[in-house]
Amino acid sequence: MERGRDFEMYVGYMEGYRDWDVQKLFFSDWTPQSTHNLAVTGGSKSTSYNLSVGTLGQTGIFKPKPDSYDRYNINASINSDVNKWLSIRGRTQLTKSLLQTPFSLSGGTYTPLFTLYRWQPSYFYGTYKGLPFRNPVNEYEQAKYMLKDIWYNRYSLGTTIKPVKGLSIDVDYTYNTNFETNSTVGGIPMALDIYTAPTAANVADPTTMYKAYTTSYDYVSEDLGRTVGYVLNAVVTYETRIKEHYLKLMGGSNIESSEYKYHWSQRKGVLDYTHPEIALAVGDQFVSGSHSNCALAGFFGRINYIFKDRYMLELNGRYDGTSKFMGDNQWGFFPSASFGYRISEEPFFKPLLPYINSLKPRISWGRIGNQAVPSGQFLSSIAVGTSSWLIGNKTTSYAGVPSTLNPNLTWETVQSLDIGVDARLLNDQFGLVFEWFNRKTLDMLGAGQVVPSSFGASSPMVNYGELTTKGFEVIVDFNHTFDNGFHIMLSANLSDYLTKITKFASASDPVVTSNYEGKTIGEIWGFETDRLFQKEDFTLNTTTNKWVLNPGIPKQTKLEASSFTYAPGDVKYKDLNNDSTIYFGLNTLSDHGDLKVIGNEQPRYNYGFRIAADWKGFDLDLFIQGVGSRKYWATGNTTIPGFDQAEAWYAHQMDYWTEDNTDAFYPRPSNSAQTSNVYNFRIQTKYLQNLAYARLKNVTLGYTIPPSLTKKVKITKLRVYGSGENLFELDKLGRVPIDPEVGMHSSADARMYARGYPYHRTVSFGMQLTF
Repeated sequence: MERGRDFEMYVGYMEGYRDWDVQKLFFSDWTPQSTHNLAVTGGSKSTSYNLSVGTLGQTGIFKPKPDSYDRYNINASINSDVNKWLSIRGRTQLTKSLLQTPFSLSGGTYTPLFTLYRWQPSYFYGTYKGLPFRNPVNEYEQAKYMLKDIWYNRYSLGTTIKPVKGLSIDVDYTYNTNFETNSTVGGIPMALDIYTAPTAANVADPTTMYKAYTTSYDYVSEDLGRTVGYVLNAVVTYETRIKEHYLKLMGGSNIESSEYKYHWSQRKGVLDYTHPEIALAVGDQFVSGSHSNCALAGFFGRINYIFKDRYMLELNGRYDGTSKFMGDNQWGFFPSASFGYRISEEPFFKPLLPYINSLKPRISWGRIGNQAVPSGQFLSSIAVGTSSWLIGNKTTSYAGVPSTLNPNLTWETVQSLDIGVDARLLNDQFGLVFEWFNRKTLDMLGAGQVVPSSFGASSPMVNYGELTTKGFEVIVDFNHTFDNGFHIMLSANLSDYLTKITKFASASDPVVTSNYEGKTIGEIWGFETDRLFQKEDFTLNTTTNKWVLNPGIPKQTKLEASSFTYAPGDVKYKDLNNDSTIYFGLNTLSDHGDLKVIGNEQPRYNYGFRIAADWKGFDLDLFIQGVGSRKYWATGNTTIPGFDQAEAWYAHQMDYWTEDNTDAFYPRPSNSAQTSNVYNFRIQTKYLQNLAYARLKNVTLGYTIPPSLTKKVKITKLRVYGSGENLFELDKLGRVPIDPEVGMHSSADARMYARGYPYHRTVSFGMQLTF
């Protein structure tokens, strides 16, 4: 960059004049990806084997320092019939994956992508006399790679014994390990530090601003997580058929155990960043770790009975135990039953068979247990640490207050009622599957009643509460081959569900944003937007120089602050309770003022379409997936102009109110002070995001070389293909340029919303060879 043309410096501040295309600076237009798979199968009359190896390589889109992901996997299996009544089997799976990504010198909360989209295009992305300015591109160029290495191994041995006709004994043992190591190397970034106001010396010589602008990341750390587990399954099955009766009995046991250990070490003061090792650092050292284990045991039985191939009954029972609870609460009994009726097998149904080839209504009811809580909840623990207080010249250790516990914790019970029907129509060309379900989670695990702060500890977990989920799923398909050999398959699916809290220890008048009995999970409370205020709605008070709403227009003064009063160009909310004042009352169920439920952030009406066709060696497979309804109140600069007044606005936010643009989409510019529910951007209907979408998830076009040609060179099948993923989408986000599947932000700073790793499209070409 050239001073006087691209930027200028003054005592206290700097100005940038040159515009940059940050997209081209930071992201590659495309990156390679490769997948290779090789499989070998074979065997004899009594023994069969399978061996497959595969690799996957992906290069990321960061241009300054590309991230990468590599995976290698080996699968092998063998099955052998030793004799007529004994068979043995073995299987192994080995997977290694390596993720390499640059360290974030902006910290854990603010990634380089946040800073990249934070400032205006006329930012300092270049160099001066060969020295880089401080910016996210330069930070990535200086960053060291973080390495995540994962090894997953699974080994299985099993046998099947058939001592008499109809009786089968299956025993399988699986041992698995998962090792994950993370190597993290920070650094001391160097740059012309434009974050510090220039002094007179800097103005005279800008190169004096070149320095190490932080030492917070001068460290190297290593961590290791190890999971070791095993599963033992033993099942005895007996089946027989006596005339029109079919009976199958099954009983067995399932035993699982898993142990997890974690260790983390860090040391500051790295001597040489070309050799970043803990042993080659000389600063402060830190260490941490954790250890947990869990065991499950269960006994189960099943009875299957079929009469005349049309009446089908199944009864199940499980008696499961877990180490996560204590005493008698460790065990729970969970029954289930289902009944199906193949009405199309009845004699009276025969006249309909040319049209309805198969029809089976069915119903099922059952309970399963859920023990998804952290281990040791029935043990009182004491947190220990090191105090920041000095006694003499040393810090001292401390012990916290013992945690509260509930020795009566036990399983959650998930109870389901399903009613469905399966049908095949018109010579099996059309298929229909419909299912309605009502699922209840009983004895929910959660925090108990709120205790006063004087209690000295948090409320222990209790089994209290109930969730009810009701929904449906429907699947239809069409399969047909025409006389010319053209084959087509069409399928579509649609599902939806809604979950409500039907039992909860809620307050007598709960806050609308809290959990309470009767709440629909995902509901969004907010104001209903009327329009933007215009000058005709106000009278200017020339004494105070403030705008005053005309009579008859509901006041919004309760939503104002000393730094903000409503004026022409601001958002006008609807007065839903007709009290001439816009307000949210006590924000409770009994007094929520003008608030109402304006949407739900849970995805509703999930659907998919698939088209598959083949003809004379050509094949096509196309899949479209989408969500029919989903709302979300997003925060941050990407979605709320003026969320932080010091940061850049985006092109889609330029349609804001002025006296010459009174029909604008956005209100007049204002400062939301990094608050997601304030002033012009109270949670409301107008700026509520509609995340409904339809996306072309995959399309594949292939061609198989005629076997008459490939067999001449000992090739059984040769197919070439091209495939695309996420090639395009239709959404209702309008002018907001984010992906509808971007997800909700989990960062500590709301400004990170929509500033994460970009959603990308993939195009691939490949070849399948079978010998």
